[in-house]
Parts: sequence; C-alpha cells; structure tokens
Amino acid sequence: GDTVWAIAMQYYGSVDSAALTEIFRHNPGIKNAHQLPVGSDVFVPFLSADQMVAPAQGGGYQVLVAESSDSAQ
Repeated sequence: GDTVWAIAMQYYGSVDSAALTEIFRHNPGIKNAHQLPVGSDVFVPFLSADQMVAPAQGGGYQVLVAESSDSAQ
C-alpha cells in the first residue's frame, strides 16, 4: 500500500515536485506512483547533506516495500 508520495514524506519530511522528480529519475521502473507492489525496491536519493544518515550505496536510502500489518491500509 505504499506510494511514492508517502515514502518521500517519510524520508524528506515534505514533498515537492523536485523531490518526486529525483525519486522517479533514480527509479525508472516505477510504473504506478500511487501503489507500489509489495517487495518493490525504491531508491530514495539524498537531496541535501543533512539527509546523509544511514546511507545506502550510491548516496540515498534503500527502501523495501512490505505488506502492512495494519488492515486499515
């Protein structure tokens, strides 16, 4: 049930077109930004130096989309 917007909010704290553009640029395989398949890998690039906490190889966060245990999602 994750979306590109929700992942951007989680890692950036806000969402704007520049952030979404960078996520899509680094993840050309994303076909539907409104629903990511369970098990999808999403690379979330750093947009500024203050985001460089627990970096993944290549300068971003590696996010694994998993099923939620919350039935409301």
